[in-house]
Amino acid sequence: MSRMRMLVWGMMVVWFLPLHAQENENSIYEQQLEQHAAQEEIETEDDSYWQYLEWRGRHRLNLNKADAEDLRELNLLTDLQIDYFLQYRRLFGSLVSIYELQAVPGWDLLTIRKLLPFVSVRDEMAVRGSWFLDGEHRLLFRFSQVLEKAKGFLPGDSGRYYAGSPLKILTRYRYQYRDQLQYGLTGDKDAGEQFFKGEQSAGFDFYSFHFFLRRVGIVKALAIGDFIVNMGQGLVHWQGQAFKKSAAVMNIKRQGAVLKPYTSAGEYNFLRGAGITIQQKIMQATVFASSRKWTAAVKLDEEGRNYVTSVQSSGYHRTKTEQANKNTVNVLAAGGNLQWRYRSVHIGVNGVCHFFSVPFRPSGDAYDYYAIDGGRWFNGSIDYSYTVANIHGYGEVAIDKNFNTAMVHGWLLSAGGSADIAIIYRRISPAYQAVAGNAFSENSMPTNESGFYTGFAFHAGYHWRMEAYADFFRFPWLKYRVDAPSQGYDYMLQLTYTPNKRTELYGRWRMEEKAMNYSSNNGRVVNGRVVEPALRKSWRGQVTFQPTKEVKLINRVEILWYTMKRVGVKKNGFLIFQDIQYNRMNSPWKLALRLQYFETDDYDTRLYAFEYSVMYNLSMPAFFNKGIRWYATVQYKTKINKRLSCIVGFNISRSEYSDGRKVGSGYDELPGNHKTETKLQAIFSL
Repeated sequence: MSRMRMLVWGMMVVWFLPLHAQENENSIYEQQLEQHAAQEEIETEDDSYWQYLEWRGRHRLNLNKADAEDLRELNLLTDLQIDYFLQYRRLFGSLVSIYELQAVPGWDLLTIRKLLPFVSVRDEMAVRGSWFLDGEHRLLFRFSQVLEKAKGFLPGDSGRYYAGSPLKILTRYRYQYRDQLQYGLTGDKDAGEQFFKGEQSAGFDFYSFHFFLRRVGIVKALAIGDFIVNMGQGLVHWQGQAFKKSAAVMNIKRQGAVLKPYTSAGEYNFLRGAGITIQQKIMQATVFASSRKWTAAVKLDEEGRNYVTSVQSSGYHRTKTEQANKNTVNVLAAGGNLQWRYRSVHIGVNGVCHFFSVPFRPSGDAYDYYAIDGGRWFNGSIDYSYTVANIHGYGEVAIDKNFNTAMVHGWLLSAGGSADIAIIYRRISPAYQAVAGNAFSENSMPTNESGFYTGFAFHAGYHWRMEAYADFFRFPWLKYRVDAPSQGYDYMLQLTYTPNKRTELYGRWRMEEKAMNYSSNNGRVVNGRVVEPALRKSWRGQVTFQPTKEVKLINRVEILWYTMKRVGVKKNGFLIFQDIQYNRMNSPWKLALRLQYFETDDYDTRLYAFEYSVMYNLSMPAFFNKGIRWYATVQYKTKINKRLSCIVGFNISRSEYSDGRKVGSGYDELPGNHKTETKLQAIFSL
């Protein structure tokens, strides 16, 4: 190492010291989860990314050996930042210290601080040994239950509606050797499902097995059992976790390996079969095949033929109806991906075919006119990416079985070391359909939409940063609960101030307008209903403060205004909470407490807040009506012997409503005005 390089490195150490601030490094990820839950109106069960980050925190990625795909898997860097880093490493050689990252163009302090828990400049994994003997065994048991008895568990006119107990059970075993070999088994029983009796005589209602191999000769990836497939920008097929709009305004590009093991408890969005990726120099090819059963509602037409009316993705098999719908449709899927990559240019060709044992048929509702129809479906596309100077462009153009088209094009621009810009244009035909699509869009699925998104991120040194986006979208055809073509917009501005290494404050303003049906005689009437623009405005302020190294305090206030001007609708929502977290560096104990108050007029003014539950449990409940909520989470880590360790976690949460409304609905309706849930989890590592 030259004297000049040693001098530069020494100067960076001084500037880099603030990166060791004990802040909430996962704040952006939590905001992404909250906004995803709000947009999809459902909490995700996909904890695979959390599993990966936790494992990577214990086995840090060696930046001197990492390639572009390794860096993309972290999901913390843009492709432009990855290109800058690889160019820096080719120019200057291996990094001598982690502090040297500040010299990489386009890498700001926030980016580096997010990376620090997961990367190093040395190989921190154990010395190579036997693939099947020297890896890590990890066994998880989780038990959770709502203490109040829901209506479905009480005797009814024809007996209990739910066949099983209210206890929810998750067990998961995983073996992993470095980042090359992984296999495991997952079993899941939801509340209300039977266990080792009745319809679930084999124990769990859901089982999942995966075997995954990486980087063995020309075999880049081999998947057997349950796995997921990610291709292009999600117009054709994307099953991994992928966020849309959030405070991470630059993290909008779909990126990741084509094949990944499936390790979550969700019972819908995965494949079951085998897949392989082969790489030879600048070419990479992937093929996969899957056969699995879906839970779906099946009916008979006038001619006595079966057809599918709806697919149930919840995974619940509690009632006689849900049990009758289980595994009613067999789905065969086969496809592939061919990629050519030379330096910073990438071109890919993607295709997937689905064959259904029972054909699909549109419901007959006007908004469902273009739904998948028939016993087979096909999607194909071409995707691309390139980097020129400080511009990274990417996109995908796709067709479906009926030659309906869809396209997504995006650009990432670095305007100096402190400013970045993201642009996305999409145009997706109302008739375009994809069985497992998940592109950047306002809709849950890539269909019936055109739009233009612009995101901007500005970092003024260590103390200030600003993220903002504006998204304009149009729906040429009808949507569910919107009986006319419509349009809308979504604006967000977030300003974050970090005055010192113990304090972080951010304020967020968001305004979104979308049309929806409203039962009134005013306004524009379509099919007997009024279609009106609904405007949601919200403001959030959050303060994170660490009075000591062990204690963290988080306070949030959020206000929401909901209006439909022409019909005179005005509603509000309010939420405030206080968190206290204890996490001493060398202590086996971790503690998280929250006290929260919320008050909203109805479901339209609901608010979401990420909760710190037991490890890997993603909790983002929707809060509406009026009440208080509190929870406590305790975690204890102990070493049983030289090799065996155990992490025990316990969570109890309770919501109490003061407006006299019922808690839950249908069979999930609870007696009284409160809901109490407990979770107990143990993780054994060997």
